[in-house]
Amino acid sequence: MAGVHIGERQPEACLEAVLIELKDPEALADFYCRAFDLEPPRNYGPDHLGMDLANTYLGFDCSNEASGEAPPRIQLWFRVGDMKNRQERLCLPVMYISRWD
Repeated sequence: MAGVHIGERQPEACLEAVLIELKDPEALADFYCRAFDLEPPRNYGPDHLGMDLANTYLGFDCSNEASGEAPPRIQLWFRVGDMKNRQERLCLPVMYISRWD
């Protein structure tokens, strides 16, 4: 499905990586391997596993939260052509919302 888009416009960004931080990254990595018949993830240090899923890197980080009750965190990494323009568009809503705090 790489390169598939709806309509005439080309996408201005592509999803490059999804990073998931949780208490048991090995279990979630194993789930995705079995679900999509993937090769086992590679170890990139004591707290990180990763694998390629089509054109997207899928990474699993071990959470170092002291409480152990923290919900999983997810990061999405995008590749964009015009970083300055993207930054201005992404920061505007955040600045607007922060005025109401």
